[in-house]
Amino acid sequence: MTSSCVQCGKENVTSSFQCTNCPSYGGETRRFYVCNRDCQKAFWRSHKKEDKASQSAGTTKASAREDVHHVETRFGSLTMRTMDKNDFVESMSNPRSWFQQLGRTQAAEWIVDCYRMRADDDVQWGSFNFHGLYEIANGAETLHDGTNDATLSKADKAFILTEDFLVFMTLAVHNEILPARLEDFDFTACIGRFAPALLPEPFNKQAAKAKWGGENVFSTRPSLRRTAERVYGLSSMYSYNDDDAQKQGERTQQEIKNSIRSGLVRNNFEASSSNLFNKLGGKQLWFGLYQRLRRADM
Repeated sequence: MTSSCVQCGKENVTSSFQCTNCPSYGGETRRFYVCNRDCQKAFWRSHKKEDKASQSAGTTKASAREDVHHVETRFGSLTMRTMDKNDFVESMSNPRSWFQQLGRTQAAEWIVDCYRMRADDDVQWGSFNFHGLYEIANGAETLHDGTNDATLSKADKAFILTEDFLVFMTLAVHNEILPARLEDFDFTACIGRFAPALLPEPFNKQAAKAKWGGENVFSTRPSLRRTAERVYGLSSMYSYNDDDAQKQGERTQQEIKNSIRSGLVRNNFEASSSNLFNKLGGKQLWFGLYQRLRRADM
């Protein structure tokens, strides 16, 4: 069996090791694929901290069950089991459970796909809420100076997409979706490697199921849709009810959008406020993303 290196993402890797401290899946010890000894050491330095955190929080290994099935994903075979009540409570109550179940490099790619699928959901289920790539595809945008331009330049498109993803990642920090120790998250892989390659392409639930082996908001496995709802504080299936949770989610999202828009410089991205990026890998990473998106075909 081949998979991707959990540390650097190299494809067609056959070497692997098991972590006996991780929660098992269907009674099987969790296995990680690595391309060489250096990647194994680098991954283990960060992963063992997750093990200690899980153990201190009272996390125990899941018992073996008969109702298990295997799913082939781009990262190899995953053994999944039908959830029980405790599994469901943990998945629904812990907004960081997705990160704890994925390898560091997988998490960096997965969170980009989380944003991409939400952008698609917001069009399909959110009363045609066009943003990011779908705002670009829709052919027009109200620019920050209040004018409307149906012909967007490559720089405009790159700015729209970078800004929208920055809003998502800022909300992910604000709503405590990313790991508590932000240094445990691989921003270099996320912003510098996966985002430039993935953001210019649409991504729906069908694509998510094919790539990640499934997508179910009620699953004990990481759910892109469930995590995105936690990031935004709003369901993609927009409700017209004036409930307090929805109002708070909308207020928080708008406040962060306003803060980002006041700090970003559309015609000179590199002159944007560094404070916007301090918790998200630094301005140079995001400027690099913007530059690469300018060269993308969107």
